[in-house]
This record gives sequence, structure tokens and C-alpha cells, in this order.
Amino acid sequence: MSVFLLHITEGARFLIIFFLLLLPVMADTVSAQEAPGFRPGRQELVPPESVRPKMKIDMQIPEGGRAFRAELEKITLFLEKIEIEGVTIYPEEEIRAFYQDLLGKEIALARIYDVEEKITLKYRRDGYVLSRAIVPQQRIRDGVAKIYVVEGFIDRIHIEGAEPVQPRILAMLKKIVGKKPLKIQDLERSLLLVNEMAGVTTSNIIRPSEDTPGASELVVAAERQLLDGYLSYDNYGSYYLGPERAALGLNLNSPFRLGERFSVIGLITNPTTELKYIEADVSLPLNTEGLTLDMSMSEGPSRPDDDLRQLDTEGRTYIKTVALAYPWIRTRNTSLRIEAGYTHLKYLVHVLDEKFFEDRIPKYYASATLDFLDQFAGANTIILTANQGLDWSATQKGSLYSTRVEASPQFTSFNGELRRMQYLDLLTPGLSLLTRFLWQYSDEPLFSSEEFGIGGRAIGRGYDDGEILGDKGIGFSAELQYLTPIYRDFSFQPYAFYDTGKVWNVDDIDENTDNENPDLESAGLGIRVFWRESVTLHWEVAKPLSRIPSRQNDRDPWYSFAVIFTF
Repeated sequence: MSVFLLHITEGARFLIIFFLLLLPVMADTVSAQEAPGFRPGRQELVPPESVRPKMKIDMQIPEGGRAFRAELEKITLFLEKIEIEGVTIYPEEEIRAFYQDLLGKEIALARIYDVEEKITLKYRRDGYVLSRAIVPQQRIRDGVAKIYVVEGFIDRIHIEGAEPVQPRILAMLKKIVGKKPLKIQDLERSLLLVNEMAGVTTSNIIRPSEDTPGASELVVAAERQLLDGYLSYDNYGSYYLGPERAALGLNLNSPFRLGERFSVIGLITNPTTELKYIEADVSLPLNTEGLTLDMSMSEGPSRPDDDLRQLDTEGRTYIKTVALAYPWIRTRNTSLRIEAGYTHLKYLVHVLDEKFFEDRIPKYYASATLDFLDQFAGANTIILTANQGLDWSATQKGSLYSTRVEASPQFTSFNGELRRMQYLDLLTPGLSLLTRFLWQYSDEPLFSSEEFGIGGRAIGRGYDDGEILGDKGIGFSAELQYLTPIYRDFSFQPYAFYDTGKVWNVDDIDENTDNENPDLESAGLGIRVFWRESVTLHWEVAKPLSRIPSRQNDRDPWYSFAVIFTF
């Protein structure tokens, strides 16, 4: 990682120093709970499954032509030797294997072009998509034929649009200029990283150079949006905090023209006294290879309703995070992102003006996220995270104010997610199956905010967020979706789902009153309506199938909705 830090730009250094100076004045941090759904630090602001994904990259590369072969089969020659010129990355023996069995024989002239194709295919399969072999115009004497290999490269980059960030885009792409031969993986990575710049979208065309043989020109058509965001209204909140709530998210993209992003999210419930939440995030690029410094802080005062209000219960959650993230692998089909950081959480609850809970949880964490497409029409995501609690400034084991008396500040836990979108277009165009598997493992008691929760939008939609909690647990969901073709800017996605989960606690103190190792399951139907790429309407009915939800006295269906406007 230190190699990347050596290449931090001066502008990035200024921004990093500026925000590091602000960190000491940021509030401390957390999230915990004493009732299902009363988990301010785990508010789900916008359900990702409700927002239509955007195209990440558009690239056109010219295809090599094929010679007309019918007449060449009629022309014969005695072949003694083929002279190959221009190959720099393969040993002579590897190229000779393509034509060795033709030497010393009477062959059709078309076989020379077959060798040309094999060499070109070799380059293309190895990722050198701009390279190709050519049989030049020649007079074959003494059985000696010639083939030239053009190892393609980019000699010029032309950027159209997004003038304020053009220098940054050029800086991110200049490493591919003159690289000979150019590999598609290097080209894809650079273009994808540019397209992931804050507020920037691009489309790209590669065309032959007009004045340099064997070279190509990269044309980048870029658009920049200085400000974007979303506005949402839903009833995804819990019985104690909501359920109706409104959220506003704003992103300020590259104001210093370095690819940085400043974000703020605000959420408020209806009634407004139950929960107010605000979060500020900063992402600063440290080099042109995708390494970023990410910082965030949030605060969420809350006054839960119903029985907890009668006790004059007040909560306050603080979260502060600093992390480094790097895209280790970035192609159109496979991406691997690694992240390591520090988080400090603080959670306070007062009952009748007396302190009731206080958790202080500093920890280090490391995570890896792998996204890849497979040969079976599936899009997959694997996320692995390791957490290590720290003793420094933490709530100690046995504290009377801890949300878990047996919890140790030096805990270790692991969690992850496996997600797969299986496209079923062979059965019906637009049909797909989304499956998710979530898990967590720890061999020691954890603070409430570190526990594995089942219930809410991820797993257990018929229940409130964190309906059941445990030090370890598993969860599974499956959703069958059908996305209709776009008609007059509208498309519809009806779906049916089923989800289930189970948790376990390490200590003997059972936080879930129904049984020692509780589980839950639910199922339901819903529909999403998309209008262009700016409005999403979502309606769903979820039926609890196992335990009775804490928010009600029966297993009646729960109806939810969301309206999301992006800009």
C-alpha cells in the first residue's frame, strides 16, 4: 500500500490534511439496542434492490477484417519458410507451432492466411485486442512467405466534454499511452476507474490512428454532474422508530477537480420526534489507480415511541470511520475491492434522565468484495469481513451500562455475504432469481450493535430490523423477479420472495425471549415501477410465517412502500 501513497498528488495531500484536522472534532460513535427495531446505527436508508443499476462502461473496439479465401484455395505453392516480423512478446518456438507442419509441402495460398488468423487469435485470446497479424502484398520467391505482426497500442487520447475534470481523466489514462502491445485488461481497468470517478460517466471509442501505423486513438466522451442525489419516502422504519420516514442524500462531485466526493444524508421519521439521523462522508482519491481515503461520521438522536416513550427513553448514536480502499482487480467481468479501516462507535440511552446504556466500541476491520460474472448467466458478489475490537477507550466487560454485560471490548468476529443474480432469459426474457446468504461467526459475546440481526429489508422482511439477535447466525433469501420491457419510459418488476434466518448466542443470557436459538421466516409479493432512471415506486406485502412480530399481536401481513426520486 505504501507504493501507492508515494504517488499521491499535491491537491490530494491538501484535502487529506484538511480533513484529518477535522477528525478530532468529529463526534464519537455506535449503534445498539434494547428492543427490536430500536437500532439507530443500522438504519437502512435506500434499499439497493429498488434502484435500477446504471451502465458502467461503453467501449467500441474495431474488429479485424478477414480476407476473401475462395480464390486462394485454387492457388498453390511449395512452402519452405515463413518469416514472421514484429513479434516481441512470444518466443519464436511458440509462433512456429502455428505453421511447422506446413513447411516442405505443396499448400494452398489460403494456408498462409490461416497462419495469419492463428497468430491474430493468439494475441486476442491473451488480451491484446489491438494487435493482429497481416499478410502483406508480396511476391513469394524460393518458397519464403512473410507475415507482419502489428502489436497495437494507443498513441493519442482525445477527451470530449467534462472540461473541468479533463486533466484528471487524462492523468488516469496516460499510463496506457505508448504501452506496446496494449492488453485489454489494462485498457478496461483504466476506463472503468475513470467511469467511477465522482459524477463522471463516459463512453469510449477506439479508432485507427490517421498518421501512425499500428497505433490507435482513444476517444473518451465524458459527462460530469457536479451535484446528484436522491429523495425518498418509505415505511421501512421500525415499530419504535417510525415506521414512516423521509431521507435526502446529496453528493458533491469533484469540486476540486480531483475526483473527490462529498456526501451528506439526512433522515427523519414521522413523527419527527422519534428519530433524526445525519451522515457526512468524504472520499478522497490518493492516486490514479483507484486508491481512496474514505471518512465518515454520523449522529442519530432518537426518542422511541410506545412503551419506551412512557419511560422517557432517549437514545443517541455516533459513528466515526476512517478507511483505505483499493480496487485490486477491475475488469468488466471481475472486480476485487479490498478495504481496511478503523471505526469508533458510541451508543447512549437514558431512561427517566438516568444513564441506562453506554457502549463505546473501537475496532479495526478488513474486508474484501469480489464481483464476477460466470458462464451460466449469473452475476455474483462475495463479501468477507473481519472485525477486531480494541481495549482502548472501550466499554469494559462487566460494565453495568453495557448492552451485553458479558461482551469483551477485544472481541473478534467474522461475517460475510454471498449474493447471486441468476438471469433466466432462456425461460422467459426478463426473468431472474436473486438469492442471498448472510452469516456471522464469533465465539464470544458481542455488544448489541455487533450482533447478527435477522429482520428488516435484508433478511426477514415480515419483521422489524433486528427482530432477533445473536453472536452468530445465518440468513437466506430468494426473490424471483420479472422485469418487463420498457413501454413509454415505464418498466415494471413484479416479484415473489421467501426469507429465513437463525441466530445463536454464546453466553447463557438469552436476549430473545421466545427460545434459546430463535429463528424466523417470511414470504411475500411485491412490485417495483421504474420511470426512466429517476423515479422508483415500490409496494410489497410480507407475511410472517414463524414467530409473531414484536410490533403486533398476530401474524397478519405487513404492507410496505417506498418512493425514490434520483437526480
